[in-house]
Amino acid sequence: SLQAPLWFALLVAIAFSGLHYIASPFIIEWFHKIEWVAPETVDPGVASLIRSVCHECGLNEPRFGIIRDGNPNAFTFGHHPGNARVVVTTGLLEVCDADQRRAVIAHEMGHVVHWDFVVMTIAATVPLILYYIYRFGIRAGRGSRRSGGAALLVAIAAFIAYVISQYIVLLLSRVREYYADHFAAVTTRDPNALATGLVKIAYGLARSRPPAER
Repeated sequence: SLQAPLWFALLVAIAFSGLHYIASPFIIEWFHKIEWVAPETVDPGVASLIRSVCHECGLNEPRFGIIRDGNPNAFTFGHHPGNARVVVTTGLLEVCDADQRRAVIAHEMGHVVHWDFVVMTIAATVPLILYYIYRFGIRAGRGSRRSGGAALLVAIAAFIAYVISQYIVLLLSRVREYYADHFAAVTTRDPNALATGLVKIAYGLARSRPPAER
């Protein structure tokens, strides 16, 4: 029947997203070769900011890691705020001054406070579900004369919704970045430090690319 394949599509998509959600932090740790250190050994100001945010928001302090990479970058990952990880590259520590480092870390802490790991995982599951419905709808439409027309209509609608949802996820990702920017600006009371720090990061990443790609 048409219903069984569609339900199976939902289960496959949810199972795949759940597996990705569980495994991705371990894959990131393995791929990037992160060195876990006490933030005080890197920058006392950064350590103070992390403790302050965690105290005010009732969170456990995230693990703090360094990647030996000249490209300036910082990111956060984990399953939930209770086991978050905040990672910076040596390139970021070199190009950013103390205020800019605090602002960038405050931005990353904003992602932790806002549960962005969970929010974006759930958001990314929606296009995946729609894509599986589309694929299974096409298969059901080809295999059944009685319900084939309905299945194809469902598949077409699912594909259109899939394309739209991809753009919505991109928009949501950008909105979450704005929220993290706002959090950093309010926390540090120095939005200019974040703005100039992000410019240095963007400029550093652009310089690391081959000339033809810049």
